[in-house]
Amino acid sequence: MTAPPSIPVCVRAFDSVERATDFANLLAEYARELSRWINLERLDGFTVADDYPQALLELDRGYESSNRLTPTDEHAIGVAMTPAVIRDGTIKNHILINAAVI
Repeated sequence: MTAPPSIPVCVRAFDSVERATDFANLLAEYARELSRWINLERLDGFTVADDYPQALLELDRGYESSNRLTPTDEHAIGVAMTPAVIRDGTIKNHILINAAVI
């Protein structure tokens, strides 16, 4: 497996802490399983949010940027994004997902 042993998951879409925790654990387990076939060693973590546009704006990217992250809305509606972030001097990727599609 190439995924980090601990995968941070932020869930901003459930009506109870128990359901959010269960979903976060399941998502992290799926990522660990997928990392048997896909290299996920630079996975920073996941955010699943019902306020997806706001979650994109609030993502700590580890560097200053004038480029604001916003979902696509011209030809299709964006529901997920994997922007680059910097953690401890290493470029990684953070996966953000609109909870409405899950």
